[in-house]
Formats: sequence, structure tokens, C-alpha cells
Amino acid sequence: MGKFIGIWKLDKPIYCKKEVSGRCFQSSILGVNVSFCFPSCPETYDGGVNSLSKGDLIAPLNIFQEQINWGTIHAWPKGLFSVNSLLCIWDGEESEVQSVYADFPRWKEKFNNLVLIDSGNFIQPEQKSITLLQYGNGIYDGLKVFMLEEGQPLKREVNNRDLDPIQVQMISSEQCYDIEKMKLLFKNAGSQKEIILPYELLMVAYRAVIRHDFRSAIIIAATALEKSILNRIQRFYTDNQLNTFETDKRQHKMLGKEFGWLNELGIAIPVQDYQTEILDVRNPTAHEGRTQNYNDTARYLDNCKLIIQTYSKNVLEE
Repeated sequence: MGKFIGIWKLDKPIYCKKEVSGRCFQSSILGVNVSFCFPSCPETYDGGVNSLSKGDLIAPLNIFQEQINWGTIHAWPKGLFSVNSLLCIWDGEESEVQSVYADFPRWKEKFNNLVLIDSGNFIQPEQKSITLLQYGNGIYDGLKVFMLEEGQPLKREVNNRDLDPIQVQMISSEQCYDIEKMKLLFKNAGSQKEIILPYELLMVAYRAVIRHDFRSAIIIAATALEKSILNRIQRFYTDNQLNTFETDKRQHKMLGKEFGWLNELGIAIPVQDYQTEILDVRNPTAHEGRTQNYNDTARYLDNCKLIIQTYSKNVLEE
């Protein structure tokens, strides 16, 4: 058994409220329980002295204070800050380090997707893909792991990895995570349950928009929307102890009839003019191969997103 610490350089900063400062959150990476510790805000801070190169935050456990830019304060004394790196801590066998490294890209992608879903801002570039370092030493995914041994210098466990710096931006408290939301984020990232299909498909659709593949974006988002609508209707049947869902579903095939089914059941549809805003965009694209422009596609996806967020409160599978 040994104690290991890791430094995870984030692909994009996480914006936090002051209450998250210095806190640790639990997650699981391939069955290994890992604590993710956030840097701390200083007790006093001169807002006029801001360092984009050295950062403003205090290193977790006061480790690597000089070598790493842990993050930047954006509002003081309110204490809104962005964090660039997190400290990971766990106890285990040395052999488990390779398991953590092997599973970290999958865990990180899930974490990033959960942040994306929570923000609701789907139109943004994809996260950086992992790449093989030219001089060997494994996969570039933003994680460095060290072994802690009493009286011994830190021993790096696998390879040397680094990320390009990210420019910070102005933030508001509404964008920042509090303790409860951060706790849930790490818990969900470590859960064995996957992100539900409507959100997975919706992320793919928005990424297609970024590539200007508008036809694919519209068709994929429609599939996500259908899944979410059917899940909502099935929940209605379950709540009302109705056992004819599968039979009734056969009479409501295709997206237009599924919207009609929602109306029959009295389930509110958050997009009032769904015929114009969704069906009149999706149908000619799916059935005639018609191509829409960027603005119409983006508005269509935002309407699909609104319905999915309304009907699919649980981000993970049941």
C-alpha cells in the first residue's frame, strides 16, 4: 500500500464560488476511490495584483505552490474563482496507478460531458483529444501521478504530461459551482451509470453544428428528442399505473405523433410552436435531404435542448 498524489491540468477552467475553495470531493476511477482537492483562495487579496502566469490561488496541501498556476480570482471579496488544476489523492497498491491512468481518459470525458450538460452551453469546441507523446512515455491526458514516501523525494509514477494555457474570461456567480453541485458532479463522474442517451446524442448534434454538418445535427437531435419524449411518456404511464405503454407507442410512431401523444396525455410541451420550430425543420431534412442554415439549425437545437432538459432531469441512467 502507498499514498499517491496526482496533478490534473484541466482542459478548461472550472468556475467556482468561494465555498468550494480548499474543499475535496470524492469520485471513483475504475474502482479506485480518489479525492479531488481544490486550491484555496487567500485570506486577503488585492484585486489589482492579478497574475495570469503564477495564478492567485494557494496550492492544495501547499504542494507544488511555485510550479503550478492553480487558478485565478475573478471577483473579490465575493471570491469567485476559476481553477486550472486539481490535486488527486488516493491510497492503494502501486499496480493500481496503471489502472487509474488507463481509465482516466474515459473518466475525464464523462466529467467534461457532465460539466457541458450542466452548463447548457453546448455550442463550444470539443475537449482536447488525447495524443501520443513523440518521445514516448505514454498518453497525453493531463494527469501526472507521484508516489509519496516519507523522507523521500517525490517519485513520478509514469510520464510527463502538460497542457497549453487557457485564457481566462469574465464570469458571474451563476456560472460558478457551489459545494453541493461540485459534490454531485464528481459523484456522477465516478458512477458506473452512463449519461443517458438523449444528452449523449444532443452533444453529438451540437458538435456537428460546429463542423457545419447541419443535416446530421438536425437528424441526431431529433433522435435525442424522441428518446426524451418517450422516456417522459413512459414515466407518466408508470406514475399513473398504466400498463399499455408499448401498445400505445405503436400507434404514435414518428416525432409528430409523439408530440400529439404528449398533448393527449396533458403533458406540457415547453416549446409552444413545436410544429414550426422543430417539425418543419426536422421533416424536410430527414425526408427530403434539405439543408438548413446555421441560424435555423442552432435555434432548432436550442428548442430540442429545452425539451430534453425539461423531460430528462436525471443526467445518468436509472
